[in-house]
Amino acid sequence: DHYQRYSPYRVVDAVSGETDHPVGTGATVDGLTLDAASGAARTQFIIAESELSGLGHIDALRMTATQAGASLDRLIIRMRNIAATDLAGPVDTGLTTVYDHGVQLVDGVNTLVLTQPFTWAGAGNNILVEMDVEDRTPGAAPTLAASATAHPVVHAEREGHLLFNDGRVGVPASVFAT
Repeated sequence: DHYQRYSPYRVVDAVSGETDHPVGTGATVDGLTLDAASGAARTQFIIAESELSGLGHIDALRMTATQAGASLDRLIIRMRNIAATDLAGPVDTGLTTVYDHGVQLVDGVNTLVLTQPFTWAGAGNNILVEMDVEDRTPGAAPTLAASATAHPVVHAEREGHLLFNDGRVGVPASVFAT
């Protein structure tokens, strides 16, 4: 099989000013978000409005790897503004792809410069973040410093999705019920 895709990188030549906006405490370890042991995984979580005060647009995401693990063939990050505070299941519409690259994390802080900035819509909105991992290289999955959350996290292997031309199409589980 041959797949072709264009994957632009943004290059930051100079910074006139930036502000880190920490979310969470990093007091626990998350071994599921980037675990693609079966070849692919999808995780969605919500960053609550209360954690976003003073934020305008997001140009990069930083995450702390407690264990770098194997390289990831492809990490896709999608985001959207959302009023919901809980996830009953995966959200498949309205997501904007902000990052799509292969990546090798390092132990410690990793900065992922977004291909396009994401703008938080402000009061009354939370941010839904989706991380999709495609990994054809065997090896230990990266683990991340994380926080326990009152908001549900949706984590699923790629089951329930069909891949067409590098895009996924949701298929309800009821279609496959016997």
